[in-house]
Amino acid sequence: MLNVFRTSVYPVLLAALMTLATIGHPEPIAAQSTSVNTDTLDASDDPQVNRNFLRPTARPIGDGDVYVSLTNLLFPQVGVGLTDDASLEIGAFAAPSEDFYPDLAIQIRPSLRIHRQQSVDVSLDATAVITKSDAFFGGHDWSLEMHPRLLLTTGSDRASLTAGLGVPLIAEGGEVNSITTSYLDILAAGQVRLFPWMKLITETNILPGYRERFLLFGFTSSGRVQTATFENETTRVLTTNGFRFYGDRFSADVAVEADVFFNPVLEEDLSLAPVLRFAYRF
Repeated sequence: MLNVFRTSVYPVLLAALMTLATIGHPEPIAAQSTSVNTDTLDASDDPQVNRNFLRPTARPIGDGDVYVSLTNLLFPQVGVGLTDDASLEIGAFAAPSEDFYPDLAIQIRPSLRIHRQQSVDVSLDATAVITKSDAFFGGHDWSLEMHPRLLLTTGSDRASLTAGLGVPLIAEGGEVNSITTSYLDILAAGQVRLFPWMKLITETNILPGYRERFLLFGFTSSGRVQTATFENETTRVLTTNGFRFYGDRFSADVAVEADVFFNPVLEEDLSLAPVLRFAYRF
């Protein structure tokens, strides 16, 4: 009789102890039932997932989302997510030139994502840059550059890679310049999350067959100004490296851009410029 009593009481006591433990410590059980791996989420913690520094990724802004940004305190930009796959970005830049004629540049970039599978996005975009400058020293009154491009981005918010390929089309003063097939716009970029609030970002544009144009001028014996245009084909490389600090909606990019010309005729030319970009996503 005693053995039967012990056999029936032990399961009851064990069940009671488990119930008390559950009531006293509910959080660990809840955490176990709702835990997720944030690195596999489709949404990114980075409010500027659609951009590297100065070059885009293949990922759209997002349906109904809007962001505003300011680069180097001179270049304002706004981006709008039209749908889940379509985005539109518009920016402008104006600064006085050496002869006090204002140089104005307007940038328009529509983008359409054409493929999405797990962590891979493929998109088409066409960045148009319209520039108005001094006709004499710039060699033209205005220019239009169109950059149709195919972009692919793969990875998560922790680490991602972007590759792009485009063919720039240029018109100056109403005359369309012939572009050789070797003149390509090759983009390679990567992002690595170092902390929940900081990323390391690198982006490089390689432009093989890039054409430099120089306006040469002098004076004839009669005092008249004589001008001539000199073209030189070279390889241009633009690379930007730095960090992005970001929170829920705000981000700040701090980087350095190097502009290198590998010129077989003239000496190699290297220039460095800081990149400071602030962005806020609504």
